[in-house]
Amino acid sequence: IRKGSEWFKKIGTEASPGTKVFALAGKIKKNGLVEVPMGTTPGEIIFDICGGLENDAEFKAAQTGGPSGGCIPVEHLNVPIDYDSLKELGTIMGSGGLIVMDTQTCMVDLAKYFIDFCKDESCGQCTSCRIGTTRMLEILEKISEGRGEKEDLDLLVEMGEVIKDSSFCGLGQSAPNPVLSTIRYFKDEYLDHIENKHCDSSVCASLFTSPCQNACPANVDVPLYIEMLSDMVITNELIKLFKLKIL
Repeated sequence: IRKGSEWFKKIGTEASPGTKVFALAGKIKKNGLVEVPMGTTPGEIIFDICGGLENDAEFKAAQTGGPSGGCIPVEHLNVPIDYDSLKELGTIMGSGGLIVMDTQTCMVDLAKYFIDFCKDESCGQCTSCRIGTTRMLEILEKISEGRGEKEDLDLLVEMGEVIKDSSFCGLGQSAPNPVLSTIRYFKDEYLDHIENKHCDSSVCASLFTSPCQNACPANVDVPLYIEMLSDMVITNELIKLFKLKIL
């Protein structure tokens, strides 16, 4: 205020002058509020300012803008943050939220969580938002339970674009962002849920018996194996596993 608007406009980028306050949360070493010049990259905020991820975990994505923001994958960590660049990436500046995720985050589950939030926040005036977010949530639930089909992804994208284009307020216009951005950048993860009935992050409980079995490269039913050992039950199947040197 003392130095005036012209001085303030010298900070940041030409299209987005000034600074922005971000609220860091998630799998990050130093969370809280940081104020940076517009044009600072997500990588600089996450790694240079906030010290990187907890336990030096591998970065997977960062969501900007709050519950109706989109996700930025690792390949776009060096994109300067401003209003235009975030829009091109499929997300928003929004409230300045910045949630950091590691590789243990399931993007299908993440999209389901945020579309559920937006569904509950919908005032109900726009049919596309009121009904559309509900239908999107139902499809995501199908996928996370292993009942999804490849065609569901095209339907989610189509519904998301219709909701964005036909809603009156900012909530409806941005609510599909978490779904659209995760399909855009993490489509293989959706296909893994649909085609292989597999959640690599061991989050979607309907798709595995236990996290250890889900992560096992041989897909051994570890809980059953332990139960059999505790009961001293040796079956033909168990013997086969020993012969194959899987156990």
